[in-house]
Amino acid sequence: MVNWSQPSVRIFRRGAPGSGLRDKDAVIQKGDMLHIDLTTTYLGLRTDMQHLAYVLRDGEVDAPAGLKAGLQDANGVQDAITSEFRVGTTGNVILACARAVALAKGLQPWIYSHPIGFYGHGPGSAIGLSEEQKYVPQGDYTLRANILWSIESRASRAVPEWDDAVVNFETEEDAYFDGNRVTYPDGRQMQFHLIK
Repeated sequence: MVNWSQPSVRIFRRGAPGSGLRDKDAVIQKGDMLHIDLTTTYLGLRTDMQHLAYVLRDGEVDAPAGLKAGLQDANGVQDAITSEFRVGTTGNVILACARAVALAKGLQPWIYSHPIGFYGHGPGSAIGLSEEQKYVPQGDYTLRANILWSIESRASRAVPEWDDAVVNFETEEDAYFDGNRVTYPDGRQMQFHLIK
C-alpha cells in the first residue's frame, strides 16, 4: 500500500485565522481540530479521503458541541450531493441541485466531488471544483452506474466555543454509485476521531 499524494494535516484552533495552520513547524495543541487529507493505492485502486480529529483538553471526553455540529453539517452536505445522483444527470446539474438542497437546509456548502478508481481523480463527470461552484466544463459529462466516487465537500459554520469564528469542516469519503443508490464501502465519518 502506497500513497499517491503526500498526506497533510492542517491545524484549526480557537483564535487562529483562516482555514487552518499549514506551518510545518506548528505544534499540535490540546483543543485543536485536525484536518487530515490522505490517499492510498492498494491492488491498483486509489482512495482519496479527508477526516477530522479533535485533540481533547484535560477533562474533556468529546469535542465541543459547536465542532460536532459542524461535522453534522458536513455530513448534511454529503447527503445533499448523493441524494442527487441519477444515471444520465450531468455533474453541473447535480452541483446546482445539491447546493440548493443544502442551502434550503441552512447549510453553507462547498462541493467538489469526482470519480476515483485507477486514478486519484478519475475520468468522468466532476461535481464542482474548489474554485468554482456554478459550472465546470468537466461537469457536462453525465453520471454512469457502477462508478466509484470521492464525495468531497465542505460545510462552514460559526463555532460558539471559538468566539463564533466561522470554521470550515472539510470531509471526503470514497463511495460507490450502483446506478440506484450511493453506499460508503468503508462507512463514513460521522463523529470526530478523538485524540487523548
